[in-house]
Amino acid sequence: VDKSVPVPVDEVPTLGDGILEYDPFFCPPTEATARDFLADALVTLLVPLLVALLFTLLLAYVMCCRREGRLKRDLATSDIQMVHHSTIHGNTEELRQMAATREVPRPLSTLPMFNVRTGERLPPRVDSAQVPLILDQH
Repeated sequence: VDKSVPVPVDEVPTLGDGILEYDPFFCPPTEATARDFLADALVTLLVPLLVALLFTLLLAYVMCCRREGRLKRDLATSDIQMVHHSTIHGNTEELRQMAATREVPRPLSTLPMFNVRTGERLPPRVDSAQVPLILDQH
């Protein structure tokens, strides 16, 4: 690996008056023409806005006007499958009602102040499900 550093050449810039030398190929514009940027700005802002509006309207049409609905879905489903579905829902409701009215003690882990390791309940021995959240409601 060559680690030698080249010796910099000491070139002192010559001071001048800041005017370039005459060059026959350089032709600067004499006057800048006035441009109207309003049309460019409107195109830049309105085209994306119109595209977003078009996509929004298309999505609204698909979501609101082209929905098939429950009636069409139920008509496409066989009758025996609909009977099984409604039977399952009915049985679920019946089981929930039976579970709500059963007279069995609550699991110990749901009681307040229950120690999982020892199995003992610590005071207070009040069932929090029976205590109203706002004491003025009893």
